[in-house]
Amino acid sequence: MTFVNELVLSGAFTAAKIEKLISRNGDIFVIPPATVGSMGDEAMYAGLKQICSERFPGFKVRQCNFSDMKPLKSDDEGSTSLSFSLEDTSSRIAFIQNLRRCRHLTVLGADVMDGFYSALLVERIVEVCNTAIRAGTSASILGFSFSSMPSDRAVEALRLLNKNVDCCCRDTLSLQRFEEAARRKARLVADLAFYCKGNVRSPTALEAATWVQRQRKRGFRVIGFNANPLIEKSLGVDLLDRYVESVHTVLAENPALACVFLPHDVRGDISDVSLLSSISNRLPAELRQRVHLLQPEFDEADIKGLAAKLDLLVSGRMHLAIAGLSQGVPTLGLSYQGKF
Repeated sequence: MTFVNELVLSGAFTAAKIEKLISRNGDIFVIPPATVGSMGDEAMYAGLKQICSERFPGFKVRQCNFSDMKPLKSDDEGSTSLSFSLEDTSSRIAFIQNLRRCRHLTVLGADVMDGFYSALLVERIVEVCNTAIRAGTSASILGFSFSSMPSDRAVEALRLLNKNVDCCCRDTLSLQRFEEAARRKARLVADLAFYCKGNVRSPTALEAATWVQRQRKRGFRVIGFNANPLIEKSLGVDLLDRYVESVHTVLAENPALACVFLPHDVRGDISDVSLLSSISNRLPAELRQRVHLLQPEFDEADIKGLAAKLDLLVSGRMHLAIAGLSQGVPTLGLSYQGKF
């Protein structure tokens, strides 16, 4: 960075600090961990908005996104997201100026803070939190897990995180791993997705809910099932045959059982939707009649609303498991990255 650019940035930081000293107003800026398509991230965002509406009714939650990431879906009327780039000096200055109207900046840490998906994203998160602190804005990283094998590059970045940033881990193992790797303290918190409200409202979710109701009238019990392609990636094996065999066995041995397939991530060509569709298509026709695949488009409220209607949930996605557990539905987790 040139001397002139650094001088301009320094002036922007100073102006932001002065304005924040004068005014106590401001929005709550939220940076999602990923682009649109993850119901888990959207459940965390919805949970955070729910908490803010209950505890801080006078503050507006505003979504902020790195310029190369699409905003999460939001049902806030009149809600606008703020897009920025830390790599571009003019965009960085504009972001610092926006921080003048920021009461608190928080990052939804989710499962990205160990660098498993992208060490660059961890570096960006560290930089944006440090930028907020330098501008006089409090900052936090909420509800994240941390694997036993974090990226070296991510760990190096985390050790540069300002000590005033509040780091909140969502399980005891992650807390221990993070503190050891980052060489700093963190807090143990509940996952924000627990606060997400269920509401079946999209056409495809309403269709699934009607299907579940029909199975109940037939005297069937209904289980929910999710298959996560990342489990295959983590293990380095093709699990399609095992999934098909398992579902086939369960349905064949339990004639009064029906199963609704619940995708929880619709991003990319190889998503929960494509994997669950492959499993369904390989079942015999007589068993496939007792299976319903939830099709896009749906959102996190639809998923949680459907989860409440189940007798049992088997999930390869942690936040889908939370959707069941938070409503008293017995839940089994298919583990990867030590999340369950």
